[in-house]
Amino acid sequence: MNADFKTFLWTILAAIVTAIISLVIPWLVARVSMAKRHELFREWESEYQGIDEPDGSWVSEKLKIDTVGGKIRLKNRNSSEGYDYTATGRLLQNHFIVGEWTSERAGANAQGCFMLTISSQGNTLYGYWAGSDLVGSRRYGKWVIAQDKAAIEQTKEILDQMSRSRLAAPAGSVPVKPPVKISAGSEK
Repeated sequence: MNADFKTFLWTILAAIVTAIISLVIPWLVARVSMAKRHELFREWESEYQGIDEPDGSWVSEKLKIDTVGGKIRLKNRNSSEGYDYTATGRLLQNHFIVGEWTSERAGANAQGCFMLTISSQGNTLYGYWAGSDLVGSRRYGKWVIAQDKAAIEQTKEILDQMSRSRLAAPAGSVPVKPPVKISAGSEK
């Protein structure tokens, strides 16, 4: 073999190894971070606000969370409105799942995105999803995931509370005072 051909082979081999490493390392990092949140990977109860249903309606379903290709997968079944979707996302800062969802219905082109917060105890998830309604308008709705129906209702209340300022006081409670601001150059 001549030197040019050997150089060519080494260049091709280096490119292949680099491509494999660039795929494997992010996958391994995702697997390690997901292993820290093993409590997520099971069957859940799920409810989200419908956008093509009467105002205030929630779509209920079963939801299985597992992994595929280094990502978190959410797959629904038994939807109260007959919806069938798969969502995939990634774990951010060990507290959030952010990703995309796609309808699995034949011929459908419904798709969108979502962001879920994992509760401090890891037993509920809550957040928002976005997508198009039947006429193509972009909409978003609340999404809650928990182990049972009672926890679903509690998680809806938590999500409502989380959407308000922490300084806003619920009816009948003492408001939280804002922190005292100290201007530059002032002394205690």
